[in-house]
Amino acid sequence: MGTEDVETRPPSIRRMAQCHTEGCPAAAAEPCEVVLYENVGEPKYIAVCGQCGEIITELTEVPSAS
Repeated sequence: MGTEDVETRPPSIRRMAQCHTEGCPAAAAEPCEVVLYENVGEPKYIAVCGQCGEIITELTEVPSAS
């Protein structure tokens, strides 16, 4: 197997995401931790709400474990 056969993954980050769409049931829930992969364009990282399907670009750092 040559190196051209090896699948490479784009860089990823862990972030907290929460939907803020008015009327979405997920908007009242706690933020959830997500793994995001780098996009070609801007914004570089986005999440999509699993309830309403709206794009979430407001992402926060994952709290460090104490």
